[in-house]
Formats: sequence, C-alpha cells, structure tokens
Amino acid sequence: MAFRVLIIGGTGQVGAAVVRALVAEPSCAEVVMINRKAIPLTGNRRLRRVILDTGVAQFPAEVTKLALSMVALGDPVYGASCVGVGRGSRKWSEEELKALEIGVVGGFARGCHARGVAQFALLSAAGIAYSIYLVFYGTPSKVHHMAIYIGQGRIIHAPTFGQPVQIASLNLMADFVGASRPGWRSSGVVVGSQN
Repeated sequence: MAFRVLIIGGTGQVGAAVVRALVAEPSCAEVVMINRKAIPLTGNRRLRRVILDTGVAQFPAEVTKLALSMVALGDPVYGASCVGVGRGSRKWSEEELKALEIGVVGGFARGCHARGVAQFALLSAAGIAYSIYLVFYGTPSKVHHMAIYIGQGRIIHAPTFGQPVQIASLNLMADFVGASRPGWRSSGVVVGSQN
C-alpha cells in the first residue's frame, strides 16, 4: 500500500535529504512540501510544492486543509518537520527563534494532527553524521513507521503523536522492513536484522 508525506523544511540540509529518500521510495505515492516561496523542483510527478505564509495566524488552518485533502485520498499520511536553524537565522533574537521553532513547527504539527495525520516526525540537523539512515517498519508495500538509525543498533523515533521522541532498539518492532540512506540514489539498504 502506498503512503504520502506532508513535509515542512524540505529545502534545508536534512529536509532535502529526506525528500530525496522519500521520492526514491517506490511505495511513497506523494511528497507535498510546504514552502514560504517558490523554488525550482525536479520533474518528479510525486513531488508537489504548496506555498503558504508560515507567519500568519491562519497557517495551522491552512495545513489542516492540506492534510485533509491528502487523507481523503485514502493512503496513510505522515507529517515531517525538518525546520531547523541555519546560517540565515544565526543572528536572530530569542523571540524570533521561538517563533520559528515553536510557532511554525507547532502550527504545522497542530494542523497535521487536526486532520488525521497520526504519525509525525520532527527531524533536526543537530549531530548530523554521514552514517544516518532512515529506517522503515511495516511491509515493502505498506510502511507504518519511520525512524532515524543512530548507530549501535539504536533508533530515534516518536512512538506516536503526542509522545516525546525516544531512543530505542532497532529491533523495537518485529516488522523492520529496511532502511535508506538520505541522499543516496539506492534504497532498501539493510542496516540490521531482527535476528
């Protein structure tokens, strides 16, 4: 079964790698990127851009409408925030950073949750290394959970909406299906086993 992903922050270092990995995943039917301004996209028909003003009070409601339209298609929908603090925001005040990290990301999460997006991932460039893999659980045709492999048989993930991000064993779920290294052209690289 196919799945769809609604993502914000898909143009930064982490977000762009996640988008590339998702587009390379055959069971990912669509990746919808929320952007503040128009950016050039690849010609991939499964990648769609939606321009929204993240600074307005209606932002969560606009995310809710978008999530509703995706959920109505019948495939599971996952939300992912890859919003981070980069070079452009290094000189921002504490209030400006809170508006980004809490206001925008929180508004996106609330908008997703309001319309049935049950799985939400918060990804960050903090501590990024070249050995990071996205790991998937489910079956090759129906992925139900995604996490980040952090080495030594461990993952970082959010068990369900509203629960804090946790570090757990790669073998946390019995239906580990495989992994993909963001930014690599191939997918399905296995980084561990259930044995």
